[in-house]
Amino acid sequence: MNVGDLVRLPIVSPYWWSGRVGIVDIAGPDDQWPDAPISYRVIVEPGKYVRFGDPSFAKVISESR
Repeated sequence: MNVGDLVRLPIVSPYWWSGRVGIVDIAGPDDQWPDAPISYRVIVEPGKYVRFGDPSFAKVISESR
């Protein structure tokens, strides 16, 4: 999973982002925990995002070029 990829988030009730589509805008160590493993941030709506660490959490729909 890379920056710019379009992904579908899993259906996990009752979360607001459940089943939605978003774009990866950050793929790398978390700024708050620099020693942490790579994390991913997906923008789902303007100003709203989801952050997770497992790349298999979201399904890549379209890869960026």
